[in-house]
Amino acid sequence: MYAPLMPWVLKRYQRARELHFVTFSCCRRQPLLASARAKRLFETALEQARRQYGFFVTGYVIMPEHVHLLLSEPERDTLAGALQAVKQSVARRLITCRPHFWQAPYGPLAIDGAGNIYGVVANGTTGGYGAMFEITA
Repeated sequence: MYAPLMPWVLKRYQRARELHFVTFSCCRRQPLLASARAKRLFETALEQARRQYGFFVTGYVIMPEHVHLLLSEPERDTLAGALQAVKQSVARRLITCRPHFWQAPYGPLAIDGAGNIYGVVANGTTGGYGAMFEITA
């Protein structure tokens, strides 16, 4: 089960010169990216941001209600700024009468040069978020 809200104290590892695995969802996990048109618009926005901000896309998956990205940090601006550009571009083109298109905030994981993945783990007993953890393969 997904937590209804992400905490605002989420620690982000930016400017670490590592790959980032990022997941973000459509508002209320609605299948707003289900159509071929929506997927094409997302890919176009991702490519425009990639060129503008100077980051590499190692891989991505567009699901009907969420997106997974594996990308480098941008040469210009922060990862958050580059992702905001992608999300705003998509929302402006696809939003109709909805007040929101994306669920906020996104969920980042940092991946170091040795392939170690760092993320945030939820503390199920308190409902809050615990310490950073390392995922080993």
